[in-house]
Amino acid sequence: MVKVWKRFGKLEILAAMYGKWFRSQTFLDPHGQVKEYASFGHPDSVDVLAVTVDGQVVLVREFMQGVGEIQLWTVGANPKGSEEPETTARRALMEETGYMIGQLTPLGTICLSPRHSPTKDYLFLATDCTQYTKPAVESDLIEVVTIPVKEWFYRVVNGEITNPFSVAVTVRAMPYLGFGITGS
Repeated sequence: MVKVWKRFGKLEILAAMYGKWFRSQTFLDPHGQVKEYASFGHPDSVDVLAVTVDGQVVLVREFMQGVGEIQLWTVGANPKGSEEPETTARRALMEETGYMIGQLTPLGTICLSPRHSPTKDYLFLATDCTQYTKPAVESDLIEVVTIPVKEWFYRVVNGEITNPFSVAVTVRAMPYLGFGITGS
């Protein structure tokens, strides 16, 4: 049976910048061997699949520095201070798109890289969204895009959308939006 490894020694921050960190932690494995692991992370985050009252998915198109390209993806954000994930979801959608959430459904959490990062991403489905105001973010940094739900699902399933958070929140939301998921 798999056993939990014991943390051994002090957690050491190797580098930290812009809310992200790289750290080292020593563990004692079940055989008594000392193992050092490096991990990376940032504050827990939130991702929202937002759907308007007329069945459009509210998305953002933004330059992604890590891959060096413009991508279409769901709204995501980090909490401000001790902000609860639900509050972060509502704030982020309003700030980035100008849309207000009608109903917010939690879809659980994911951990993008559980061996290398403790960071959690809270997933939400926002329905009955309506445009309330203009986005607070500059238009040359983020473009708000709306497309039909079915088209968004098609893009996700066919691999056009590569952001793992956008893929995860979409797959988790599918049953809530009437798209059945069947196994073999």
